[in-house]
Amino acid sequence: MTLLEKTDAFWKWFVENRPALERLADCPGERDPQEAAAFVEQGVRLLSPDLRYTFGGRRQFSFSAGGQEPLFYLLPYVVSRKPGSLSDWRFHPFVSGSGGASFDFLIYNTRCSTDQISLALRFDPDSASFQLEFYHPALCELDPPRQMSAFYAMMDLTIGESLSWLFIDGAQPLESPTDNMFPLSQLEARMREALQAMNLPLPNRPDERCVRYGFRPRKSIFPRFDVFEGTTCYTGLLNDYYGGKTEQFDALQAYGARACYLSYPRDPALDAGQARQMRYELENVLQQALGPKGSGLETGVVLGGALGRERCYIDLLLYHEPGFASLTQDALAGYPYFFSLADFCLLSPPAPLLSGPRFN
Repeated sequence: MTLLEKTDAFWKWFVENRPALERLADCPGERDPQEAAAFVEQGVRLLSPDLRYTFGGRRQFSFSAGGQEPLFYLLPYVVSRKPGSLSDWRFHPFVSGSGGASFDFLIYNTRCSTDQISLALRFDPDSASFQLEFYHPALCELDPPRQMSAFYAMMDLTIGESLSWLFIDGAQPLESPTDNMFPLSQLEARMREALQAMNLPLPNRPDERCVRYGFRPRKSIFPRFDVFEGTTCYTGLLNDYYGGKTEQFDALQAYGARACYLSYPRDPALDAGQARQMRYELENVLQQALGPKGSGLETGVVLGGALGRERCYIDLLLYHEPGFASLTQDALAGYPYFFSLADFCLLSPPAPLLSGPRFN
């Protein structure tokens, strides 16, 4: 099943079982907690048996990426397809932050308050990311793996999984506090101030934040090694490709999504700037064909693209692959290129998609 089909199966189950789910949310004490969890699990398993979530009062349902990078690109789509009949429910693709409110947290027999964890923040304007240093006497007594696990768990609950994934580049503990530290509960506000001061946007989804990259082209029997510049909003997928790994691709596929890229020969009549503009134009054409990004009506998204010495590339994440060829054929029919499609894997051979009258 594709991700779209799994997603619709989940929402169909939720709507059909809405009365029982609302009783669970509104009156949690009426049913054994283990039985209630097993009931909700029936629906979630339609998406995946390994998906984390929280379900509770005020009719709220939150999925959790749990640090799994592919889920940051899939869960927003799942939530965007929520039926209109569930307007009195609030669904979140990721764990939300506390909005600056302080809270206590017990982990590894250690109790902490977000107001008691002190932070120092360093902003890297080139990557628009933050490095953190933190101090808390009880956390310092834990062994390093538990120390980091506890801190990241509290940070995700404080600023939300999305902001944490998008902007926190690393954290390290301190043996003693330093000057000008501030409490963890103020982290989101400090991050927003730093980004606004640089006139940088604050996206809520990973596929809204693109980064530029560049390579030194080299000869290879594999595609994409002629690339000298590109943009991507999914660096993990790109890194896997050039590292000969398939972890990201396999994880996406397990949820019913396909990571792939469209390629076409670079037009020798165009300089780099003109080729780049052509690629941007084709990216927009493809996204329009796939559907409005973030609407829940799209069957896929454009993740970025790249220019090579010999070919150009447009990276895609398809939520529902059937019909993609016909959609793109209509959209790309007016362009004079021989287009190919390949899985986002190093060893995947490109397959012809459709041909134009000129460039092969």
